[in-house]
Amino acid sequence: MKKYKKYYEEEEIPKEMINWFKERTKKHIDLVKKYGGLILNNIDLKSSINIPKFLHDIHEHDQSKFLEPEKTPYIYISWDYHCKDLQIPFQIPKEIIEQTNKASNIHVCNNKHHPEYWMKNKTLDVINRSDRDQPNDFLIDCTLMPLTYIASMCTDWMAMSDEKGTSPQEWAKKNINIRWRFTKEQENFIYKILDTIWK
Repeated sequence: MKKYKKYYEEEEIPKEMINWFKERTKKHIDLVKKYGGLILNNIDLKSSINIPKFLHDIHEHDQSKFLEPEKTPYIYISWDYHCKDLQIPFQIPKEIIEQTNKASNIHVCNNKHHPEYWMKNKTLDVINRSDRDQPNDFLIDCTLMPLTYIASMCTDWMAMSDEKGTSPQEWAKKNINIRWRFTKEQENFIYKILDTIWK
């Protein structure tokens, strides 16, 4: 695979990066829909959620990533993860890093399947700038997050685990009441979904 110089304009981003972003994001959305369907096929789980709102959220999942100001930064973010998975050297240009942090902040604070959407103070910078997969230095209060969107969040976690070959329960253990503060009812519902659906 060729080395990439610094790219700052979307039209200068290699097609390979753009195509990977589209392919990977579509695959992720398809997996979210798959796990959403499994939740809806379970009478016990679906009795706790607002089905029309859940369906709408699943249908709209990550569509904002195809629009600016999220699109270009997420092309870089997706490529960075891809290169890490393949152990290929790649660094997001310094000039783009700030855009990726802003885009991530915008994404999580404006999409209901992310706990950050439900924070009271949305002016906080919620992305850990040294490692976006690690908790920040403060606990994010998600106690207002309805169970419908908890279920939607779980589809996202299961889709990511499916892609990465990891466990959503392990992700939950690393983040519940460490990165995101949930009520006991929310926490129980998260594990109920993951333990029921994830095989």
